[in-house]
Amino acid sequence: MTKKNKALSGLTFLLITVFLTINYYGPRMIIQINGGVFSYIRPSHHQQTTPEYLGLVSENLKIISHDGLQLSAILIKANTTEQKGTVILVHGIRAYKEHFLPVCKRLADEGFNSVIIDLRGHGESEGLYCTFGYHEKKDIKALVDVLYQTAGVSNNLGVWGQSLGGAVALQALALDKRLKFGIIESTFADFRNIVYDYTRYHLGFNIPKVTDYFIWRAESIGHFNADSIRPAQSAKEITQPVLLVHGEKDGRIKYKYGKQIFENLAYPEKEFISYPEGNHLNVWAIGGERYFEKVIEFLERSENEM
Repeated sequence: MTKKNKALSGLTFLLITVFLTINYYGPRMIIQINGGVFSYIRPSHHQQTTPEYLGLVSENLKIISHDGLQLSAILIKANTTEQKGTVILVHGIRAYKEHFLPVCKRLADEGFNSVIIDLRGHGESEGLYCTFGYHEKKDIKALVDVLYQTAGVSNNLGVWGQSLGGAVALQALALDKRLKFGIIESTFADFRNIVYDYTRYHLGFNIPKVTDYFIWRAESIGHFNADSIRPAQSAKEITQPVLLVHGEKDGRIKYKYGKQIFENLAYPEKEFISYPEGNHLNVWAIGGERYFEKVIEFLERSENEM
């Protein structure tokens, strides 16, 4: 092969790589969970424990989303005669529902039902794409429909979300007033800004015009509106008690976003817990037993306000 042909082949390969990165891989790195190479970066949920292993009484729920996806969820019953309420637990991105099972055991012992759900595209739920609450808030509403119609849960029903799950929970609280309380951990205020932040976090830099193009392509692929995903704006429409938690050393989702959301919360019954040494993943470890005691206190106050 001549030098000219080698150069032409190299240029062609480079152009194809750039085209695929800009139009295929870049946008999908933002939203795709399932399918192709993206399936290999998902954690396995099969090694997690089960409700039965923890001695919990559970029931599988069939949830169908508004756009026809089957979502996997499990209702876990309280271990007490009296049921104080029900908590929907919503995981972070590329996580899965079984992550919450130890918390479900604690809630069951305290008299609370819990529901764990795999968000669309995660765990055992159908779907390819994560839309950061645009569709997921309606998935939570569909879950609430099922709980009210078939599962016989009490009226004290709320939602507890981490990271992505916190953003979903905030949008769901604004959408569905059947949710009576929210616990929100380490979440973002605005979708576009968090994509900028994560691009900078992973690559060391962010070029807004390029990232905006990725977002525009992701909107088309995932069928959502990026600029409508604004949990801090949703907070202004929330009329339920909220406990909001954020670590001050969170390098993935800035502490200031938690403060912004808290300030925007419309309902006066709200509480903010911050941990000076907390990062994005260690809030439970840093807070320890006292943190979970505060959560139970918050849940019991919510029950008494019903």
